[in-house]
Amino acid sequence: MKRLKNFISGAIPSVSIDQSGNMQFSLSFNPAEKIPTMEEVIALPEKIAVSEKSRIVVCLDEVQEIAKINKDNIIKKLRSIIQFQEHCNYIFTGSSRHLIERIFTNINSPLYQFGEHFIIGKISSGDWRQYIKIKFAQTSMEISDILIDKILFVSKNHPHFTQLLSAKVWEKMKLGQMDEENSYDILLQEIIQSQITAFQSIISSITIEQLKVLRTLAENGFKSIYSEEIRRKYALGPPSSVATAITSLYKKDLLNKEGNEYSIADPIFAYWLRYRNENN
Repeated sequence: MKRLKNFISGAIPSVSIDQSGNMQFSLSFNPAEKIPTMEEVIALPEKIAVSEKSRIVVCLDEVQEIAKINKDNIIKKLRSIIQFQEHCNYIFTGSSRHLIERIFTNINSPLYQFGEHFIIGKISSGDWRQYIKIKFAQTSMEISDILIDKILFVSKNHPHFTQLLSAKVWEKMKLGQMDEENSYDILLQEIIQSQITAFQSIISSITIEQLKVLRTLAENGFKSIYSEEIRRKYALGPPSSVATAITSLYKKDLLNKEGNEYSIADPIFAYWLRYRNENN
């Protein structure tokens, strides 16, 4: 902490203990001192690494938000500084694939071909089963493989929804309200109901053509979406119109892309679309 004060002018680092006994670190600034500029902050890791004679790894999560805030200006400054740093490595991660691609694969981007690119795949069902069982066992509870498979079937191994469904199942089991034969479907409907406002907001923000494509993907998947039979059934129009709608939905982060195939990013939304269409 004392060394950190040497690197950041006006910085006031402090350590405290919360009610659970966990140590908390915070950093504030003396208002009388000049607040560090963005350039100074970006240069700080290299400055510390050289002084401490060590290497530093800087991880920037949800880096696509930079593109939303200030487009290329921040990215240009970032590139202009870190490209000369010799004691730091950078890891950029993000959940919006099309924006990540724009930052690192667009030839006009300052970070074009900057470093190696990796697409992180889904967590495997085997790893999820082990993780869920361990978490249940830590509270002296047991969950069957059948119930875990039901969770993974609906969540499509999506981290947020796998954990949400698992937590809901745990809560029901804790209260003695979980019946594997009947309660799971009721539980799923509860989760869908809690998300309906968000789903309706999505629908109101897209075109009729895009909604038709989402409905088709939810019910049939991607492989048959360009077939004449499916396009006629869902009134999708010519293949060029379908491709345009898919591209727009991908840019809105409503679709995932694996290879040349697309799928609905939110598995609960996909389930709701199917349920909604069946009831209509």
